[in-house]
Amino acid sequence: MSTRKSRLHAVLGPSSFATDGFSEKTKISNYAIPWLSNLGDWDLSVTLTFSRNKAGLCPPIYSIEKCCRLFLSRLNRQIFTRNGVRRNNYRIASAAVLGRGAYGDHPHAHWVLACPSGMSKVKFANLVTEVAGSTKGVGLQIDIQPYRDDGWLDYMIDHGFEGLIDKVCFSAKCLPHKIN
Repeated sequence: MSTRKSRLHAVLGPSSFATDGFSEKTKISNYAIPWLSNLGDWDLSVTLTFSRNKAGLCPPIYSIEKCCRLFLSRLNRQIFTRNGVRRNNYRIASAAVLGRGAYGDHPHAHWVLACPSGMSKVKFANLVTEVAGSTKGVGLQIDIQPYRDDGWLDYMIDHGFEGLIDKVCFSAKCLPHKIN
């Protein structure tokens, strides 16, 4: 089973998939948007663009996913400290979808992030900018906007649900008094 099909089965369940591209996309949107919406109370919509390698080529997908995991790990450690992340598995709610651009040479990730309770949204946005700017391979362009509605999730899914980065999509696990 392809990676795309296994991700679809994880979200939609073992159902039959339409052969028509439009109806499949509609079905994915009908299930994926509520699923992503229920992962957290989203506060920020973030787009991070990744730098090219030394030869000027677009980095491979595994390298981009590694940069995304590093970015999120560093962000969680800044918020919950190293011990909170390692010992108690504290984390913010997040979801990301990988985009490659119209010609496959513009790697970027669209994120939704939930601000941890006890931290202002402005401070959280500044922290996201700081961590993205200091994470190697991330932050060529950083665009942070307040999350307004599920239209952003629809835009993320429109990039292709196969671009979902599994290892950074989860709900929050934290205690309010553990936040720096």
